[in-house]
Amino acid sequence: MLFGYLGFSRHAVIHGHSSSVFDYLYRSAQLIVMQSGDVPQPVPWQLDIARFMLPLLAAYTAVQALVSVFNEQLHFIRARYMKNHLVLCGLGERGFYIAQEFLKKGYQVAIIEKDEENPLLERIKNLGAVTVIGDGTDKEVLLKAGVHRAKYLVTVCADDGVNAEIALQARDLSPLNKKHTLTAYVHIEDYELCALLGGWSLVSSGSDLFRIEFFNVRERAAQLMLKEYPLTVQSNNANDIKEYVLIIGFNKLSKSLVLQAARNRWFENALDNYRLKFIVVDKNIKDELDMLSIKYPKLTEVCEFITYRVELNSAEFEKADFLYNNEGRCRVSSIFICFDDDASNLIGAITLNRTLKHEQVPVVARMSSDSGLSKLINIGPGVLDLEQVHTFSFLDRTCSVDAVLGGTFEVLARAIHDAYLAQQGEQGITLEGNPLILSWDKLPEDFRESNRRQAAHIEKKLQAIACSIVPLTDWEAAGFIFTLEEIDLMAQMEHERWVEERLSQGWRYRDAAKNIRKKTNPNLVKWEQLPENIKEKNRILVKELPTFLAKAGFQIYRKSF
Repeated sequence: MLFGYLGFSRHAVIHGHSSSVFDYLYRSAQLIVMQSGDVPQPVPWQLDIARFMLPLLAAYTAVQALVSVFNEQLHFIRARYMKNHLVLCGLGERGFYIAQEFLKKGYQVAIIEKDEENPLLERIKNLGAVTVIGDGTDKEVLLKAGVHRAKYLVTVCADDGVNAEIALQARDLSPLNKKHTLTAYVHIEDYELCALLGGWSLVSSGSDLFRIEFFNVRERAAQLMLKEYPLTVQSNNANDIKEYVLIIGFNKLSKSLVLQAARNRWFENALDNYRLKFIVVDKNIKDELDMLSIKYPKLTEVCEFITYRVELNSAEFEKADFLYNNEGRCRVSSIFICFDDDASNLIGAITLNRTLKHEQVPVVARMSSDSGLSKLINIGPGVLDLEQVHTFSFLDRTCSVDAVLGGTFEVLARAIHDAYLAQQGEQGITLEGNPLILSWDKLPEDFRESNRRQAAHIEKKLQAIACSIVPLTDWEAAGFIFTLEEIDLMAQMEHERWVEERLSQGWRYRDAAKNIRKKTNPNLVKWEQLPENIKEKNRILVKELPTFLAKAGFQIYRKSF
């Protein structure tokens, strides 16, 4: 507009006429619709700039307006052609991290978000996600996001009830597409409720078209933290005094950490009489531990606890007497700091690292993400001297694709495949003789899905012998024993399930060695016609069900009538 005004005023001087300021402004405005630019030569350079740039700017603005108006419709069109994608409901911080990680892995992602003013919407759109504004509990909204064609549904809204309702609505829509299984991952904030619902998910997943997983990020965090920073079980050597694990802050995360470590220890070797030793520091600790010991009666057989009621910002914490034995020697082999806020964890890490500067004791601090305060810990020894301090990024670790998808069915499916590999190994069968002797990550997806379906069928087998599944509290339940008749019945049921699955996938019987490429197998026969050695393989697998379930956090119980 400025160049237009200057150009028209200069043009008037060149051609010997004059107009008012308002005339020059009006003619400049007309350039937007290309109505006043055709003037006699010579034309000042200012006017040349204006008569080209103003129409271009107008066209650009019009295109931007059209894109803005039809953006939602364009997203609906994209969503209509998506399949085997992820539908995510709830674009909070956790949801954003999950969506971002799936996009990095090459998944198509559709986001359902109720708040159209959510500032994260624009950011996730720029990363390539499709967004649908609406309520995820509305079936029409779920259909717009293509949930009936999706491979995964993840619900991470703030309300547990909303998350569950979304999953149930999606279950009703799953029969619309019979080509694949939709797995819903439902976040439940309360750890105890999540464990209870986890048992229900196994009981209720009777359909091959829909599977439901309940997960809690703190439980996942504890699993991943122990995998990344495993506890070292010390020997009974009297000189080996660093035998305690120190936990600062006893909250939901640290409870999960203790339970995971204790359960792992029990299943590793419950008979060597060596207990994990914990020092727990928090202002309200004893009652929490008592409750945990009541609920998990084997906990005190595996673990020994020393507790200190100490607040973080106190002189007692600065003195840190809990680190030392009666002789003044450090008794701690590793430290986990688990408060819910980053600042407290950083304060605790720096304080204890300074106190233990002459000891080689790793300090693991729970932080929200790899950014922000976490960067302070990794800026180098010349600044804060925190070489022994390690960060566990809560969001980055628990919102990864592997962490989200690593639920109950995945754990059971992996355990079943591991048992299969062990069987093949005992018989001396190698990769040359069986192309399916592969690690889980290298196994073709259709065979991994077969293992998941086998996991989903466990409850049906147990129902046939008047048994069911509950969350694991008695770790001895992993030694549950079936009768010979029960084993034979469930082995037959598994074979029949397997035959039905294979036939539906285009496999056929052939009296020759199994051929994966041609989809032929000599064992696609009735149970009575099955060779005895193949029957025994099914029986062995059934005997291992209590162990598989215990690894996933469940136990078998007999129903009483």
